[in-house]
Amino acid sequence: MRRAYMFASRLLGTGLIASSAFAQTPPPVAPVRPVTDDYFGTKVVDNYRYFENLKDPDVQQWMKAQAEYTDTVLGRIPGRAAFLARLRQLDAAKHDHVGDVWRRPGDRYFYMKRLANQGVDKLYARVGLTGAERLLVDPATISLAPENQGKGPSSIQNVAISGDGRYVAVGITPGGAENDAELHVIDVTTGRETGDVILHDPSGWAAWLPGNRSFVHDREQDHAAGTSAADAHQKSRAYCRRTRRSGRLIAV
Repeated sequence: MRRAYMFASRLLGTGLIASSAFAQTPPPVAPVRPVTDDYFGTKVVDNYRYFENLKDPDVQQWMKAQAEYTDTVLGRIPGRAAFLARLRQLDAAKHDHVGDVWRRPGDRYFYMKRLANQGVDKLYARVGLTGAERLLVDPATISLAPENQGKGPSSIQNVAISGDGRYVAVGITPGGAENDAELHVIDVTTGRETGDVILHDPSGWAAWLPGNRSFVHDREQDHAAGTSAADAHQKSRAYCRRTRRSGRLIAV
């Protein structure tokens, strides 16, 4: 994208985007509807309070008119089609992004990777730097709890790998909600979940303890219907969970 921005800068500098493109009728003007509040004797006038109601027909009409006005202005920019074509060409040339690399015994590597044509990071694993890459966690394929389904695309918020690399605790945020994650535990050998799901982990965070079969995590209270955002984050507690021999996790 850096090359795209440099290209845009050069295009602006050459004068291809001429000021004449903007020399047209003024943009739509929003109606003024004064609302006066009195704060301890000081009167404050708000001319556009009604914009807080996005269902107001006048607000919707103004937004539509603004969008049409913007399209008209942009459509008059000389060379715009060529600029957009070049911008898309440069954007398509970007590479995959790799970050947050963890190394565990046995020369095993875990890392977050986002493909150039995707917008979500996934967790991958491999043995050795040149070993075959294996997709370990794709947030889109994680089965969320019923209360979190339908909230939009999921993403990985945090990753905690046991010291021996046997288990991975992954915080999955439904719909990108950064303060209300589900904690899922993956058996690295099989690539499958252990079966337990921890809800309302505000950070999707976990810390494995010595022995690599238990970890501590944070958890908030269950969110009853109608609970405010402020109340939902009260009374969180720290918990410890340990594995059974079967690999399933149970609370301590």
